[in-house]
Amino acid sequence: MIHYLPINIPRLPPIKYDGMKTSHYAWWNMIKITEETENRYDDSVIKPEFLEMNPHFKQWLKYLPIKRLINIKLHMQDRKADPHIDFNKPNENLDLYRVTRTNEPCGYRVVINGSNKNCMYIIDNNGNKIYTELPPETNTYAINHTQCIHGTTDDIDRCIMFFQFEVDSQKHTQLINQSALVFKNYVISI
Repeated sequence: MIHYLPINIPRLPPIKYDGMKTSHYAWWNMIKITEETENRYDDSVIKPEFLEMNPHFKQWLKYLPIKRLINIKLHMQDRKADPHIDFNKPNENLDLYRVTRTNEPCGYRVVINGSNKNCMYIIDNNGNKIYTELPPETNTYAINHTQCIHGTTDDIDRCIMFFQFEVDSQKHTQLINQSALVFKNYVISI
């Protein structure tokens, strides 16, 4: 089962987020790009202020297999991230969890700033750390959102754009299969 792979889409151009509200979450300073919702797994929309600062973003989003948008946020690392699983509260939306688990890897991420290699690691079944790497052609990767135990070492400049959405299964499968062929030397399967 694939736990990590780079995604074969064009690089997300630099983004702006100056002046947006920052909060703290786990190991990161966080900026929500989507509007707040009552339940963290409800449908959401991108904040107009972010789109005004980044008019190219909506067009770039079309590369992702989004059926239903739930959450986009920036995680700016302020210390090493302990090993964790991202989709860790399945009971808050079992339907989304089932769709996600069936279509893994569904945890799309973009490295906005920081290291592209030897920073994030995946924990294998024996407890060993396998370090990830992104090729220069892309700054987007996907991880197994429901089962992949992963963390990061200290990379204080690291900023990740975190996506959560219900995938369009057909488009997602095509993108994952194509990316696994193009970037076969970077795939981590467990």
